[in-house]
Amino acid sequence: MISHITDHVARTLANLPSRFSIAARLRALVTILATECQTLEDTLWDLISDRMLSTAAGVQLDAYGELVGQVRLGGFTDDEYRRLISVRIRANKTSGQVEDVIQIMSMLLAPFAVGVGSDVHYWPLPPAAYGLEWVRDTYSSAAVVAMLPAFVVAITGAGIGVDELVEALPGYWGFEGDDDALSLGDGDFTAVLIT
Repeated sequence: MISHITDHVARTLANLPSRFSIAARLRALVTILATECQTLEDTLWDLISDRMLSTAAGVQLDAYGELVGQVRLGGFTDDEYRRLISVRIRANKTSGQVEDVIQIMSMLLAPFAVGVGSDVHYWPLPPAAYGLEWVRDTYSSAAVVAMLPAFVVAITGAGIGVDELVEALPGYWGFEGDDDALSLGDGDFTAVLIT
């Protein structure tokens, strides 16, 4: 990890041999040179830090997205897009294991959650597919919904299909065995994003 050195003058003067500690002209020359080094360091640090993922904005952030394969869709702020790029970096490293899919989807949904946690539930659908479900306070924005299907397919292992993506609000209708679901007369329908 790189770090910003902010005290070149003090460090340089401290490293002078003791016999030069009283040489005023030499210390003045060293101070001038170290000040120029500090200016260069500060300028380079600004160039580096403005282009780090954590601080990049606008076009620089779009370049990160292009690099990792996550284009910016309409509706995402720089902060949302930065988080999305971070999730894409994690997704690019997966081989499609169940635990990875759950973790990546939880990371993906977390920045856009509005209250209720984004616990992702996974269920296998034989012979070679699966479905995902999560509960939110509000339905996802159109930008998130548009991005989800391709994103999920990208993190899925080879030869495995994604048959269902279900987003539910609290108090959704479900079947016996789903502890969070309500009965048909009491619950609301969910949003099925992929079928």
